[in-house]
Amino acid sequence: MLQRKPHTHPQHFSDIQLSHGRDPSPTDLKILTESHQLFLTIFRNAPNLLLNVVPLLEENLRAADETPLRQLSTQTLGAMFGERPIVSGGVVDLARTYPATWRAWLGRRVDKATSVRVAWVEAARDILVSHPELRKELEREFSRWLPS
Repeated sequence: MLQRKPHTHPQHFSDIQLSHGRDPSPTDLKILTESHQLFLTIFRNAPNLLLNVVPLLEENLRAADETPLRQLSTQTLGAMFGERPIVSGGVVDLARTYPATWRAWLGRRVDKATSVRVAWVEAARDILVSHPELRKELEREFSRWLPS
């Protein structure tokens, strides 16, 4: 029996997002979650291999009527921003490589869905620990929740 090799090409992730991302059923959400988990595994081990998928994840953050997709993309990007993967040229600095994505992710702090805001806070913890250079930006976002 032939076994299919898992796809690792960025197009595979794009296809999954487009096929299962809009108005996801529980089965679609499971497929999306598995796809994001695979993406994170590849990112941790070969970060430059899939960086062109980052703009697609950024687009998912703006999917107004798709709370599960925004939540999953907030978690995935938050995990990626919290990582410090090393490549031959040094540490991958995703927030500096994709500043628009970083700003879009920061914007999930005020998402209309509580589950997305919770995902943001949970991911922010790892970013604070792993990336002291981003601390001021995150602290500024947190301080916006405090009364003046």
